[in-house]
Amino acid sequence: MAQCNTTPAERLDVTRSIKYFSGVTLDDCSGVRGRNHLRPERENTMRTVTSTSILIVLAILSLSAQTQFPDLAWERGGNTRPAYDIIPLSNNRLLVGSFDGSVRVWDLSSRSSTLTLITTRFLGGRAMALTPDEQFLITGDEDGWVRCWSMESGRLLFTLGRTIGRVNDVVCSPQGDWVAAGDSGGIVRRWSLNERTVLDTTLFLAPIRTLTVSPDGASMVVTTSLPEGTSTGIVATPARILDVPGLGVRAVVDGRPPGSGGSSPIYAAAYVNNSVIRMTTANAILTVDAATGQIVNRRDVDYFVPGGPEFLVVENQNSVITAGVLFAGLRRYLDGQATVDTIVEFGRQVASLAIDTATRRLFMATQASDVQVWSLDEDRFLFDLEGMAGYLRRAAWSIDGSFLATASTLSDRVRILRIDDGTAAHVISNPPWGFSGVSSMAFDVNGRSLYFTPLANDGLRRLRRYDVQSSAMDTSFARTATSVAVSRESGRVIALDRDSVFAFVSTDAQAQSSTAIDDCIPWTTVALRNGGILFSCADSTLRIIDGSTGAQRASRSTTSPIIDILVPASKPDQNDVLVLLAYGRTNAESIDALIVDAQTLQERLRLEALATPFIDGFLGNRIACSKSAAFFAVGRDDGTISIVDGSTKAVVKTLETGGSPVTYLTAHPDTEALVAGTADGRVVRLKNPWPDPVSSVETNDPLTADLLQQADDVRWYLLDGRCIGYGVAQRPLGLRQPCFVVARFGSRLVFRLLPEGSL
Repeated sequence: MAQCNTTPAERLDVTRSIKYFSGVTLDDCSGVRGRNHLRPERENTMRTVTSTSILIVLAILSLSAQTQFPDLAWERGGNTRPAYDIIPLSNNRLLVGSFDGSVRVWDLSSRSSTLTLITTRFLGGRAMALTPDEQFLITGDEDGWVRCWSMESGRLLFTLGRTIGRVNDVVCSPQGDWVAAGDSGGIVRRWSLNERTVLDTTLFLAPIRTLTVSPDGASMVVTTSLPEGTSTGIVATPARILDVPGLGVRAVVDGRPPGSGGSSPIYAAAYVNNSVIRMTTANAILTVDAATGQIVNRRDVDYFVPGGPEFLVVENQNSVITAGVLFAGLRRYLDGQATVDTIVEFGRQVASLAIDTATRRLFMATQASDVQVWSLDEDRFLFDLEGMAGYLRRAAWSIDGSFLATASTLSDRVRILRIDDGTAAHVISNPPWGFSGVSSMAFDVNGRSLYFTPLANDGLRRLRRYDVQSSAMDTSFARTATSVAVSRESGRVIALDRDSVFAFVSTDAQAQSSTAIDDCIPWTTVALRNGGILFSCADSTLRIIDGSTGAQRASRSTTSPIIDILVPASKPDQNDVLVLLAYGRTNAESIDALIVDAQTLQERLRLEALATPFIDGFLGNRIACSKSAAFFAVGRDDGTISIVDGSTKAVVKTLETGGSPVTYLTAHPDTEALVAGTADGRVVRLKNPWPDPVSSVETNDPLTADLLQQADDVRWYLLDGRCIGYGVAQRPLGLRQPCFVVARFGSRLVFRLLPEGSL
């Protein structure tokens, strides 16, 4: 039973105060309720809030409600694993819960996710239910906890309690006053959302499979699964109709055919109305009297494969639609009609099914981590919401920085995203094999073509070309290649295989030249601004080849394998620099960043142990840099991105992406737009990630002006509204060294010298 030992004053916080003034209150004991249902001590406490506090709180809310994560300009991506549940929402939206531990709100107009809840990290959800007003989401997870979330902010509000086993299903009453959860231990427990207390509990001898509530909330159907380790046919798994309240068994519904000695479990149940229930078994669709549990009609079905119709939705009073895990398709069954209406048969297995009777649309999640949207009026596919089926692994920028091509670890599709809003301009697929394991990508100089090197169905990597203008694959490109780059100077496409370099002109698949190289297994390839192509080999060597012919220019050995190469734009008065990301010189579990001269490859600066490879064994690049490598963005396991000063190695800024580990980072060298990939399958763009340099500062303060005249290399950065300068007389300054701070008040600047460097 949930307990509460805090005082009313202790329970008063900003979030719950805001909810009070909007007509709904959340507190650690009373749960969700209207203002008229507040406890007396709660009402007294709320009256003590001053009008000034109210205004401050509402101001904070108005700012924080603008975006879920303030550091994000946009986020795109979907489930990295199949959905366990999908719920249609109002305003053309859809709620999708995934086994990757996330719950997302999708805008069906833009086909992008607008809100992400990280319910469990690397654990995976099990079930979810929504209150009728769509304000609160209830989730049940693998760890047994039943939690309540805000659908406005995506934040966790409170936990109702914990079950013994994993939670397999949760439901919410039609009135929104209670929720129930069923777990793998056979326990069904009901909580009051108002009081956050347990209302009633019942126990079955088999794991709970599904829970379904009647429209009036007076009864509930419970289906069960076979206990683990039990063979089919030994233990029957009927459905029970329970009374609410009390959870007493009103009736038992056995799915076995009459005269059969075997067992046919009830897979799913759905109320047509308060009096009639539809149920599915392995070989039949049942119509059941909700009051008595009597089977008033049995319609035999044959899916031709084991499993049968495991998913069921009610289309109307006389029609149901089913789907099976093993039978990958949708079927409609009409009362009084002998033949079955097969809507579609397809190759992807179903993971979840939902229906929106108001808009006449069917939503189907598949085992491929996407959600398909179907029109019931026309029985046709409309579009799908694409899950990343993994996390961002490779990316390529267009020259002007307006588009980003992305490929993930498990997806069979390549996506070209618009940088301004994150929408997909192109989705490149290749049925039935797709394009998996893309190792390298590059746009041509005019953005007309995207070249990439995926695994083919013969197990070899091949160079492929996608025509961006015509939105079509160029089937003439099929040469084996491990990586590709495009020379900015010559416009040539350079493809590298294990022992050869091929140079192509524009869209011509016939190589203009071919150059043999020593067997090096190219690892990463980039185009240099001087027309050369730089690539690293698995033998810890760097090689530069001509961007027109592919002829080798130079080669240099490195102390450790180079996992990525960054080519940041330089300032007008500086030589080009490169950033080599290598495994740590002293720690093999870390990554060093080496800043080198692009002409000589001589090392300028080394930032040791700047980052670590992503967990799960993924050796991706979680480092990006701004122009001339002035700042580095470093992805962390806690979902944050640290902005590190390239000269002082100090963290000057921290960005939040949403809690899931950052798996990949990339920045455009000219526009400095920063895009990250996360472990929950999202691709996000960061707002204003880099500190902004201030070119000149004027002051009437004699002391400050004198020091500025003496400083040969003073760099000013705007951090959180403050202008901070490091470096006086070319002497690097630590945090406790002298530092200038400039505060802005409208057009007025106030300067202050902090001798001790304390802020």
